[in-house]
Amino acid sequence: MQRLEKANPVPNYLLAVLGGELPEPVQIQVPTFGIWSSQDEVLWESQMQNSGRYISAEWQYEKIADTGHWFMLEQPEQTNKLLLNWLKKHS
Repeated sequence: MQRLEKANPVPNYLLAVLGGELPEPVQIQVPTFGIWSSQDEVLWESQMQNSGRYISAEWQYEKIADTGHWFMLEQPEQTNKLLLNWLKKHS
C-alpha cells in the first residue's frame, strides 16, 4: 500500500479499506484533550468520544453546548477556560 498522504488522506484511506490493507492505528502516547460542540455538523460526538480508544495516555473529552463546528470562535471564553485548565494540569 502506498503511504497515506497527509494533506488529504481520504481517497487513499478509502482505497485501503476497500482493499483490506488498512494498517492498525498507532496509539497516541501523550495526554490528549478533545473538545466537541453540540451543534457540530462535521464531526459526530461518537467520533470524538471513540478517539479515546486510540490514546494510551490520559484522555479527556469535553462538550461545549449550543455552538457549532467553530466553537473556538463562537465560544472563545469557554474554550479558553477549558484549554487553560488542561494546560495547567500538564505543564
